[in-house]
Amino acid sequence: LVYFQNFTNTHEKVEVIRERYEQAINEPGVVGINIGTRPDCLPDETIEYLAELSECMHVTVELGLQTTYEATSDLINRAHSYEL
Repeated sequence: LVYFQNFTNTHEKVEVIRERYEQAINEPGVVGINIGTRPDCLPDETIEYLAELSECMHVTVELGLQTTYEATSDLINRAHSYEL
């Protein structure tokens, strides 16, 4: 499994993400990809690409969830809602 570290590695145009991920997953022996990111860095286009990718290999997405309370999320400036 290839692991793309947390923070904002999905905060890029999907074309760039596709190029980076596919370079890694085309290496011999790679059977899947683990991605650490934030909920506010997952636009619909990226989610669609990851869904497509998951049809042919293992894909895991870790979200940096800090709280399930909207008031706390606002207080710590998470830049996304819990519903996202």
